[in-house]
Amino acid sequence: MPQTPIDHCPTNAAPSPAQPLPIDNFIIMEAEKGLAKHNTLFEFTGNVSVKHNNQLLTADFVEYNKVLKQLKAKDNLTFTQQGLIAEGQSAQISLERESGIIDQAEYLLPGLNARGHAKHFSFERDFAQLDGATYTTCPPQHTTWLLKADAITLDKRNNSGSAHNISIEVNDIPVLYLPYISFPLQGRKSGLLAPSFGNSSQSGFEISLPYYFNIAPHRDATLLPRWLAKRGLQLGAEYRYLNPTNQGRMQLEHLPNDQLEQGQYTLYKVQHWAKISPKSQINIELSHVSQKDYFKSLGTSLNTTNQTQLDRHIAFDWSSSNMTLRTIAQSFQVLDTSIAEPYRRMPQIHLNIGNFIRHFRYDLDIEYTRFDHKIRDTDHRFYMEPQLRWAYEKPAGFIRPAISVKHTQYRLKTARISHGRKAPYTIIPSFSLDAGLYFDKLNKHYSSTLEPRFFYAYVPKKSQAELPVYDTAPIELDYNYLFKTKRYSGNDRVGNMHRLTFGATHRTLALPSGVEIFKAKLAASYYLEDQITTLAKEQAIDQGQIFAAGEIATTLSPKLTGTAKIFGNPKQRQDSTLNLKLSYHHQGYRLTGSYRHKLNQLEQVSAAGIWNVSSQWRLAGRIDYSLKEKQVPEAVFGLEYDECCWGLKLMYRRYLQDDGAINHFYGIQFELKGLTSIGSNLSNRFERDILGYTISNEGP
Repeated sequence: MPQTPIDHCPTNAAPSPAQPLPIDNFIIMEAEKGLAKHNTLFEFTGNVSVKHNNQLLTADFVEYNKVLKQLKAKDNLTFTQQGLIAEGQSAQISLERESGIIDQAEYLLPGLNARGHAKHFSFERDFAQLDGATYTTCPPQHTTWLLKADAITLDKRNNSGSAHNISIEVNDIPVLYLPYISFPLQGRKSGLLAPSFGNSSQSGFEISLPYYFNIAPHRDATLLPRWLAKRGLQLGAEYRYLNPTNQGRMQLEHLPNDQLEQGQYTLYKVQHWAKISPKSQINIELSHVSQKDYFKSLGTSLNTTNQTQLDRHIAFDWSSSNMTLRTIAQSFQVLDTSIAEPYRRMPQIHLNIGNFIRHFRYDLDIEYTRFDHKIRDTDHRFYMEPQLRWAYEKPAGFIRPAISVKHTQYRLKTARISHGRKAPYTIIPSFSLDAGLYFDKLNKHYSSTLEPRFFYAYVPKKSQAELPVYDTAPIELDYNYLFKTKRYSGNDRVGNMHRLTFGATHRTLALPSGVEIFKAKLAASYYLEDQITTLAKEQAIDQGQIFAAGEIATTLSPKLTGTAKIFGNPKQRQDSTLNLKLSYHHQGYRLTGSYRHKLNQLEQVSAAGIWNVSSQWRLAGRIDYSLKEKQVPEAVFGLEYDECCWGLKLMYRRYLQDDGAINHFYGIQFELKGLTSIGSNLSNRFERDILGYTISNEGP
């Protein structure tokens, strides 16, 4: 083998070839002895080296033909050129054509971390053929897998490679035979992709054998036949395009005869984005499934099985320095039978105009929406909100007063609301004052800040019982909610509010690194009058009630961090939430424990972790337990083995579906690095499905 070392897990760095010489066809020969048989034929023996451009040949014996510029070499032969190092018994090389043949070659491709053997290694500038060849990316002392072929052809001119009569051995045991394969040398090429397979309690064992079409550099397509043991054959196709000003994807799946449910399953999805001009763009997403339980029954991704609705929209966006315009037509396909069919927006047009004038910021929001529904009337809503804000910012603090007027006007097909008006409207002003101070203290090791904050909000009472509700819901209750005047998303309701909020933030930073090691945010709101505007099933807030919120984030040590978030009414525990999280991380170990509580809705504990047992082995797992339901809604466990030339991933997931059924997923992925990956697509799922983020694979 070439003497270039290959570590247990080698890098992609290739050894530097001989540097090109100033004169292209200049040849330098060095040897212990030289003999001129006649004017055109020379023999060199003993530590012979021949340099020509980026080519280097060393051997014990070399014969050089000056007229043909050909070399014959043998004994301790090594040949090096860009991207190739080879040893062999003998060789014939044409320096003029940069071609040759090496017998009984042991070759190394440093850029690919690949090596192998060939009975005959033939090459020229952009073409190579290996007869009786082997190929692997494993280092010599750990040849876990080996590809053998009668012939391998590499054609750089056409970016294609092919091999005949291939067998793949794992630990000297044949595991796969193929009569012929074709593959790209770089980028993509049409042909069969590696199969993927898995197992679930919903569909049993499944296997997919994709076929890829490389239509053009910016367009491709894939056929996705998928066989499910319990259901039958599903056919799928995907088409993708990527142009300078537009991109998109089209997807189709069809199961014509579900042997388990005795029906048909179909999915289609179209996504398109286009830049119309420097200031405008269009976005389209259309999707549909034939059955509401499509993803529960046939979902190929772990995060789609509990999908509750599909979004369909066509949106146009335009923007300038002080103006934005968005027009959208949107509907949804509801997949969860417990969710009411939402209104369609056909269309919604939103215009925002805003700018700064010294310390002032003005905004004008104008919105028109036509609401459509399958079984209800088609209605119209017009909304307008002018706003004026002033900001006085100094290093020691800030003052930010704001005033706005919200006007909502409806045109209803029928007067179905109790007051009997077809064109109800409301005009409601609002005022807020946000002010704060900054205090800081420095010593040798720490910097501490104290940031008291005061917030006053006033939105007057006005009955809105006669107004319909189309797209409005309460916003999330948390610390930031106490410093807002808006209680609802959407524009059907303007919640009355007369509230004082006092809060403070404390931070401690380590010096000189500036790392924040502790942060605490506390706030309390006092309601000065009753809340009369509510949505269905929403509990009103009475005068005198207090809501409090707090957030704490601390770095207990370089390895241990914790967070806590709390919100609620100290007396009545109304809308109370509590979230606790503790994380430990040290050289690839990651352990996380959390507790979540939402009054009368959720109480759950979770534990998750990834443990790098060694540089090759990694364990991962997450389990959620509902204290309220006394059951495990989801558990995920994984095992990974990662060598420099191959890897193995095993994964099990048990999860509770919305209908109460328990599903099990089993996945396995076997990867021969530099060649192919077989099995379920589990790449990056350990982090995404277990911790929700990716961490580096460090040793213990």
